[in-house]
Amino acid sequence: MSLVNSPKVEYAADGKPPERGAARRLVLRVALIVLLATAVGINVYVWIQGNVVNRLAGSDGVVQGQVLLPDGKPLANAEVFLDAAPQVIARTDADGYFVLKNIPTGEQTLLVGFEDRAVELELVVGQGSPTELGPIMYETPIGDDYWK
Repeated sequence: MSLVNSPKVEYAADGKPPERGAARRLVLRVALIVLLATAVGINVYVWIQGNVVNRLAGSDGVVQGQVLLPDGKPLANAEVFLDAAPQVIARTDADGYFVLKNIPTGEQTLLVGFEDRAVELELVVGQGSPTELGPIMYETPIGDDYWK
């Protein structure tokens, strides 16, 4: 290769070659860091909301109880779930009993639903032994079809 055909290097006034692409590299690095931080944040949020930490540690809560009508009769086939974990649903049996498993521990709102109506109950779900609620009175009026 002769000196005539060799590439030229243009120098700045101070005698140094110009910086090439420093701004682009900086923008790319910042964008990658922001993307990584966002991905980590989303994963942490999903782990917390999905109760994965409690499941891995084996410290999920269990809630059990019985749903009764105001006259003392059991309410069968009612849906029982938590406001914080609506994907975990239990149905009451013929005697009104239910068991909810694999639910987050701590303060929760329990919902008992039947025929498009629901009753709320505040409770604290503990670790280890099941949280016994005892009888829950379902005082929302229900249709006459239930008694037929």
